[in-house]
Amino acid sequence: MLTTLGKCFSVLLPKLGMTLLVGLSLAGAQPVGQSPPPVQSQPQGVYLEGRVTQMGSRSATVDLGGGRSVEAEFPVSGPEGFHIGQRVVLYRLLSYQLVRPDEPSRPGDRQGRVLEFGLPLVRVALPDGSVQEVEASPQEAQALRVGQSVRIRQVEGRAFLVEPLRLGYLYALLGLFVVAVLLLGRGKGLRGLIGTAASLLVLVYGVVPLITRGANPLLVTFAGAFGILLLSIYFVHGVGRKTTAALLGTSLAVAISLGLAALFTRWMGFTGLTSEEAFLARFALQNLDLVSLYLAGVVVGALGALNDVTVTQASVTQALALANPRYSLRELYQRGMSVGFDHIGSLVNTLVLAYSAGSLPLMLLIQQGSTPLRFLLNQEPFMAEFVSMLVGSLGLVLAVPFTTFVAACFFHGGNTRYIEQRWPKPQRPAEGRSWVQDMLEKDKPK
Repeated sequence: MLTTLGKCFSVLLPKLGMTLLVGLSLAGAQPVGQSPPPVQSQPQGVYLEGRVTQMGSRSATVDLGGGRSVEAEFPVSGPEGFHIGQRVVLYRLLSYQLVRPDEPSRPGDRQGRVLEFGLPLVRVALPDGSVQEVEASPQEAQALRVGQSVRIRQVEGRAFLVEPLRLGYLYALLGLFVVAVLLLGRGKGLRGLIGTAASLLVLVYGVVPLITRGANPLLVTFAGAFGILLLSIYFVHGVGRKTTAALLGTSLAVAISLGLAALFTRWMGFTGLTSEEAFLARFALQNLDLVSLYLAGVVVGALGALNDVTVTQASVTQALALANPRYSLRELYQRGMSVGFDHIGSLVNTLVLAYSAGSLPLMLLIQQGSTPLRFLLNQEPFMAEFVSMLVGSLGLVLAVPFTTFVAACFFHGGNTRYIEQRWPKPQRPAEGRSWVQDMLEKDKPK
């Protein structure tokens, strides 16, 4: 019965996963809920790339190409890290100004209607539904009325150096990584790279668009996580009972971890404002559930390690069953867990060190600050890191016995057709003889 159940899961889960991924991709292209357009506030601007040609004490001349150059001010840290000939990223301030009715039109001018006006900014509604804040002088503001049609024009302002352009080095490092994976992993390494790229596409084009359109981050991320697991497990390792056991064990561990994280965030009174990015997202996206977004981040952060753990445990259990098809369910589980205990001992530090590495600046602030440690750790940003770390590690630990048990159910006793084809179940020895005597006679040279 368990073998038949494993076959059913192996057939149905890939089809369910494909349906889920197609649904996510289609839903990501359609609006879930209408939210008011964000107001573009001053200052705003545009990012540009260029090459440093001259440097001074406070600014540098940057060649933008095409005969264009701009004088860009250094950041607060000063000229450190910049040099002549270096490719850099700079930010140029842009603003909108009202155009007088008698002034001729220029390319890029935009037409809109006044929503409200004051000093020094006027809010103008544009045809695309966005709202733009425009600079206006007192004389211009006095001549306006609500609903009036106006023209606005974008003008350039000061420029600031942001940082050196590092993408070229990143591409080189990425190429080195891809070459190493292909040389050492060969076919499975190639499938792993494709699965990783597909997982990123699910996040970028499925999960993120749905969240920005008003969908519940928790539900969307859980569905996206299931789709990512299908891609990373079935595509890389193939469709079978081993990978199905890994998928079921991972899904169960994720569900329990997610439930625990939801309970503890509620008991602790989390608001979701755990980082600077969360503050910015709250102002950029209306009605965004930051607590659900935080829980979604916990799930995504633990997926990679969970995938590694569950596939390894399922492979170990399958190998034990192939080596001795006579193992009962209990024996196979116990022997699989003998390896799993070592796995758990090594996994305890995995996410702890990963989260601690990203929190080193916070640790420095803790040691330098005068606030008592117990009150400092009680703050939500610190507590959120601890919850993420502990819940993720707990999910890793739980995934080991879950996956081992499911795999043992699928493979125990040599009752699967795959095992019988590879290692036929040995016949019972004749009366009065032992297994050892039969083996010695079988191997005796003729």
